[in-house]
Amino acid sequence: MSVRPFRRTVLAVVALCAIVFFARCHDSGTAKTDPQLFSWSGAVAPDGIVHLRNVNGSVTVRPSRDSAVHVVVDARWTRGDPKNDIKFVVTPSTNDVTICLIWGKGNCDAENYTTGPSFLGIGKKGTDATANLTVEVPSRVRIDAVTVNGTVDIAATAPVKVVNVNGSVRVATAVGPVNALTVNGSVDVRMTTIGTDTGTVRAETVNGAAKAYLPAAPDVDYTLKVMNGGITNDFADAGAPRSKEQTGVLGKGGRPLIVKAMNGGVELHKLNADGTAATKP
Repeated sequence: MSVRPFRRTVLAVVALCAIVFFARCHDSGTAKTDPQLFSWSGAVAPDGIVHLRNVNGSVTVRPSRDSAVHVVVDARWTRGDPKNDIKFVVTPSTNDVTICLIWGKGNCDAENYTTGPSFLGIGKKGTDATANLTVEVPSRVRIDAVTVNGTVDIAATAPVKVVNVNGSVRVATAVGPVNALTVNGSVDVRMTTIGTDTGTVRAETVNGAAKAYLPAAPDVDYTLKVMNGGITNDFADAGAPRSKEQTGVLGKGGRPLIVKAMNGGVELHKLNADGTAATKP
């Protein structure tokens, strides 16, 4: 996915967040649950992309038990009927598949995501459901995930991009890069190899800790930056001066690595080949 569509996705999610902040309301009442509100299974091309779009709920990705994509949506609500008030949209293309949850009227494709006012509960219409996406993805398939209110937890074998607003982000992949953003929550990204994709490695948040774990000998140009908090850098020389911003070149350099937080710590660590964190010598 190109940088420009990714930026448009960020702006769209921030706009959704503003609407939610000013207009969202909840009813009190007996909570109802459905462990399988929607489900879908289908193929995606090797080295393709699975685009996941949600507004109010978590996104969880795990390796597939076979060569297909498997999706289950579970829901919890007190008002409305999510079967009727939420649309579950799956749009396959030649190499990708886009999977969306839309409250009321809206549209969704890989680059544009809009959801209707029933998500907000204005005038007591629609549902106040929280809907969680759980997805199994085959090996080598890339992940592109967006949500507004909920955690994102991804275990993958290919590059990953994540945009969130209210919730933590955790990504572990065998092959990077990982580009992960949130506003309110921590970010933890781990790559046992960075891969041949030339994209930026990013772990960025406003309120929370930002952590990146890289293989022991990466080729990156790094920027670590924090406003209120400290920086931990396993790759820095012992006795390096402490500051609110660190830059440097690891290996041959060339690929940007950005780890930033406004209110929270920033950490850059070494990762063993088995995915465990290496201790600093």
